[in-house]
Amino acid sequence: MIRMLTELDRLVSDPPEGYHGLGTLVSIRIEADDVGTVVCRIKSVLRVVLEEQSGDKSFTHKLSFPRWFVDACLENEHESIPSEGGGRSMENWLFWMEPSEKIWEWWDVSIQDSNHARIRIVVHDWPTPLAALEWLIKTSGAKQIERS
Repeated sequence: MIRMLTELDRLVSDPPEGYHGLGTLVSIRIEADDVGTVVCRIKSVLRVVLEEQSGDKSFTHKLSFPRWFVDACLENEHESIPSEGGGRSMENWLFWMEPSEKIWEWWDVSIQDSNHARIRIVVHDWPTPLAALEWLIKTSGAKQIERS
């Protein structure tokens, strides 16, 4: 019997070959100067969210997030209304990470070379708001993002 892997499990370690979840896989191709660093940054932020959501504590504590991410959110602090596009204050970004708003899950990532990677997410409904994830990817250092 194969146990169901949680999103946090898949963030830490890619799912086994042949393991399938529920939903539609969507690929996001990224280009960056150092894609390995970008992927590590994305995972570090999502891990904070997922670990703290799995407990019974609020995940709005800024000290939990990496400093570079907090600084990026502070640059957009004037964006206090949760919107799908535009800048991201911490409050705005966290709104889109709430389980009631985030109808996608991390699936896996594959690094093609030092400048290219493919992130796959599972989408449970369409249309799916992905601007907060795309903002995280760009803020983590990606130069280009392409959804397919």
